[in-house]
Amino acid sequence: MTSVRSQMRLKQHREEFEAQQREEAERKLRPLREAEQSFKETADTLAQRERELAAMEASFEQPSEALKSRCTVYRPDPNDSSTPEQVTVAIGNAFDGFRLDLANKGIELQPSGIEKVNRVARVNRSVLDLRSTKTWLGIFEYADELGLFNRTDVIRQEKHIEPTPEPEPQRPFNEVIETTPTNDANREMLHKLVEQAAFEQVYWGIFNEWLDSIEKHWRVRLNEKQQLAAVKWMQQHNKSFTYGKHYDECRVALSDAKVFPDLYTDDDLLCKRIEHSRLTDSYSARQEFRNESHRIHQY
Repeated sequence: MTSVRSQMRLKQHREEFEAQQREEAERKLRPLREAEQSFKETADTLAQRERELAAMEASFEQPSEALKSRCTVYRPDPNDSSTPEQVTVAIGNAFDGFRLDLANKGIELQPSGIEKVNRVARVNRSVLDLRSTKTWLGIFEYADELGLFNRTDVIRQEKHIEPTPEPEPQRPFNEVIETTPTNDANREMLHKLVEQAAFEQVYWGIFNEWLDSIEKHWRVRLNEKQQLAAVKWMQQHNKSFTYGKHYDECRVALSDAKVFPDLYTDDDLLCKRIEHSRLTDSYSARQEFRNESHRIHQY
């Protein structure tokens, strides 16, 4: 009996000792396991942040399919003969309406935030219609959800939302900007933003086709300085970037000014000779003869 009791006590002591050993081992391992769990959570957080940063960077570099459902889709109209001023007014009014909508929600977009909105707009310029206030709002909300804005990009204040007033008649964008409460630097930035958006939204594709046609016909690729001169000439003379005849006028005018090389067609040269000929002293007669010759040459 004594032997049996001794064996039972030994077994009990052994089990207690083993339990103490397991508890001690668990106590020593607990900080390590907590550290491993914390490391895993940190790694997961970093991975998620990397995915978010990748999405943010992609929003500045690649068109977004998600924006199509939020914004007005741009559909080129081959019959559109809008002038640069008209398109600039349309985009300017849409952008102004967008900023007013944000203001009604207590949101003030700072210059750095405007620049980020513009970057997203530029990437998606061939897809979205920047002449729509809905488009600018959609871009802002998309960028906001991706976390593109920091505290210095957007100022948010609690504000009572009032009913949207009836839209005012469109005004020239210059007038809109000049009456917008902002400093001179911001006003100048808004001018450049809208003018750039107008050109890239509607005209860049057509303008690029014109550059390609010049390269194909004269084997000359206009450099950046010459391209900017062409854009400036078209804008200063209020020509339409969608009208082929205006491109011809620009080509001839800048060739005459030696900004371009001699990019003249045979018809251009014929018209020049007629216009400066001494067949008659009547300028109107020379112009009429020139125009008639131009029509004959076309047939």
